[in-house]
Amino acid sequence: MEQEFGRALIGEILVKKGMISPDQLAIALDEQKRTGKKLASILMNLGFAKEEDIALALSEQIGYPYLDLVTYEVDKNSLSLVPYELASKYSVIPVYVIGDALTVAMINPLDVEAIDELRRVTNLIIRPIFATPTSIKNSIERYYKAKGPAVKREPAGLEKEIMPGRIPVAEHIMRGQ
Repeated sequence: MEQEFGRALIGEILVKKGMISPDQLAIALDEQKRTGKKLASILMNLGFAKEEDIALALSEQIGYPYLDLVTYEVDKNSLSLVPYELASKYSVIPVYVIGDALTVAMINPLDVEAIDELRRVTNLIIRPIFATPTSIKNSIERYYKAKGPAVKREPAGLEKEIMPGRIPVAEHIMRGQ
């Protein structure tokens, strides 16, 4: 039987949004009863839904925004705040920083352990958003592998504030202002 993770069931959300038909849901639920596999995996394996369809439905279900990392260019300065090893371990990609908050795309934005570790390492408030496993994996490869695993974080207190029209904090300090 389909598991309830949030308010609505994932299958119901997909049907309501027209991403799958009620008949496809019934077939997938029968397969789930028979195999015990996750409904999302069954829907994708049967070709009834794409990974992004599932991600959009999960985003609605758990109440976290969805970000399509395929079409979104992350702020490269935010990458220096999260080491490659941490991004890989928790399947996260830092997206942008505003003030004292780092927005991070995650496969599981409810992963308290990952959020706590990111908060500890960055000394920032972590704002999780939802992204697909494939887009996170590809983004880690794209952004971190391009620079190599030696992407380093600036020393504490010199983090750059990413806000339009403002001089980044580190540059401001270096200019003696």
